[in-house]
Amino acid sequence: MKIIEYEQIIKQYPDLLRDESNISGGFADKIYIPSDHLEIQQAIRESYNNKIPITISGGRTGIVGGAIPFGGNLISLAELKKNSEIYTDRGKHYIKVQSGVMLDDIQKLAEQHKLFFPPDPTETTASIGGVTATDASGSRSYKYGSVRNYVKKISGYLINGDYFELKPNQYRLCDLELKTWFDKTVEFSNDIPIELNKNVAGYHLWKDIDLMDILVGSEGTLVIISEVEFELLSKPEIVFSGMFYFQYLQQIMDFIELCEQRIPRMMRSLEYFDLNSIKFMKKYYSGHPEIISYLKDQLLLFAEFELSKKNLDDFYDEIEFILNKCGSSMDDAYGGEQEKEAKLIKNIRHALPEAVNQTISIYKQTDPSLRKVGTDMAVPFKKVVDFINLFEQLLPENLEYVVFGHIGEGHPHINILPRNKNELDQAEKTYHQLAKQVVEWGGTVSAEHGLGKLKKDYLKIMYSPEIVENMKRIKNAFDPFNLLGPGILWDKS
Repeated sequence: MKIIEYEQIIKQYPDLLRDESNISGGFADKIYIPSDHLEIQQAIRESYNNKIPITISGGRTGIVGGAIPFGGNLISLAELKKNSEIYTDRGKHYIKVQSGVMLDDIQKLAEQHKLFFPPDPTETTASIGGVTATDASGSRSYKYGSVRNYVKKISGYLINGDYFELKPNQYRLCDLELKTWFDKTVEFSNDIPIELNKNVAGYHLWKDIDLMDILVGSEGTLVIISEVEFELLSKPEIVFSGMFYFQYLQQIMDFIELCEQRIPRMMRSLEYFDLNSIKFMKKYYSGHPEIISYLKDQLLLFAEFELSKKNLDDFYDEIEFILNKCGSSMDDAYGGEQEKEAKLIKNIRHALPEAVNQTISIYKQTDPSLRKVGTDMAVPFKKVVDFINLFEQLLPENLEYVVFGHIGEGHPHINILPRNKNELDQAEKTYHQLAKQVVEWGGTVSAEHGLGKLKKDYLKIMYSPEIVENMKRIKNAFDPFNLLGPGILWDKS
């Protein structure tokens, strides 16, 4: 096993102290990079026996600082990549993968078998351990939901180094008690939150849950996940990818509702891009007029539909009818069923985060403390227009921003790009005001990225003190010395 001491870390391995959150100042006493299960166990037990805090990292693609250590030891699972295996059981297809395998790798392996892994997080270099620990989702979550829906089994280690395996429904919440396999029972108060459609703020603590529900999405604070088995699905016969343009946001909302009424179960992805997003993408593709020609100065909806040869003609008739009803038309759209259309649309869609990151990198050259302030909030679908309108009312006029993302689930992302410290303070104030209203509307402060270290204070806005206390009881049952994932979800103490 590779073990990197403190002196080497700063000089030779500084990247292991960073992730996509751009939080600075991370440091670790040691970094362990195990390549098999025995080495993981050794790294955990050496830390546990000396009561040294442990931070877990993988692909380091997270944006809330969960993989950045601030003291203690770092265990990187990036080298756990052996023996990925697809198998069939009772007519269903599964894949067994170690935590260090990248998301893109399992999609490619599944493709060879005409299968696919339904969750589609944007960052394809994310590790499997990471997407499980954060309950990641992505553009296809409108139809397929998040990672937790496809987990058949997880394996890994408790904080003391003991090995575990867990399948769904082994340990269920019953009469406000949750039994665990290490002879502890967690008792909860009556204050159990109502389950939201898309929510990863804190532990998944709803009325009808089991232990798997809690561990998936626990952000590296309860267990160390070393291997996961996921269900795979058969690829749809046809996927139509399209870019549709509208004058007004309400027209997009009407389009989605009409699609649900007239062509239900066909939509799998609905991604909104505002006018500022179009401007950023045009700037990003300034040297590619052949791509810019597809970008119009109107509100844009990227959409994917799963079809078959039987319903293909009906789909085109219906989509034309729905677009006309909502002030748009196929004449203004671009799309099709071929790989070339899908690839072009995906490249254009993914250009926006790249353009935003490039812009903030330029601003950081004058002040390294600057960072984008990005929301991960979601609201009930009927509150989406109010959510975006409220944001624009709260934000000072001079601040630069884009609004884009999963509008079908009430989850458009807002990225604010401050150019100086004053604008950063204004952006954070706006974020805080918006979060309070989102919770009042019945929404969440974190729909897919988790809270990590960067947004942990929003747990108290999201939940009552009693619910937060229930979550801390879970934490104490698994990690009584508070060694695992220090600073994630709540302060180290």
